[in-house]
Amino acid sequence: MLFDEEQLKEIGILAATKSHRDIAKHFNISLGKFNTIMKNQPEVRNVIKEGRKHSVKNGIQGENAPDKTIVLTDDQIAKVGVLAECLNLKQIADYLGIAELTFINIRKRQSEVDEAYKRGRAMAIGDIGGNLVMKAKGGDTSSQIFYLKTQAGWKDCSNEVNNKPEETKPITIINKLYKSED
Repeated sequence: MLFDEEQLKEIGILAATKSHRDIAKHFNISLGKFNTIMKNQPEVRNVIKEGRKHSVKNGIQGENAPDKTIVLTDDQIAKVGVLAECLNLKQIADYLGIAELTFINIRKRQSEVDEAYKRGRAMAIGDIGGNLVMKAKGGDTSSQIFYLKTQAGWKDCSNEVNNKPEETKPITIINKLYKSED
């Protein structure tokens, strides 16, 4: 599939406010297929580039505007905190319908977004870590080993664990004859 002239114009317009993912959805194709088309049809990359330049130059704003103008609402910020417990940056950006780099830039610009993200991650780590410690204290050997490896620097050192044959050194036996002087 290649885009015709009308579709290329449409892509240029969409590029001013939409991500690659959103443009692909608009044409009912996957993001992977859209990326393949961009590789095979350089005109697509060019119209997207021009569309992005136009949007920044003219200060286009709105829900899907380039990352310099996106400001998350209080509800979205709260959602970031909840999502941070189980999703990584890219997954949260996908959930919000923006690029990962856009989300990173928003975190830099909006300190409350960064704080919500960090707080959500810390809460999850605290909960899981607390459960791990409880299991370790309760006698769960796997939990104890995992905890000591990650928190106390323990590591497997035995040759058997590393599947290395045990090295043996040759032993020299010296046989000394003693004569007694009688």
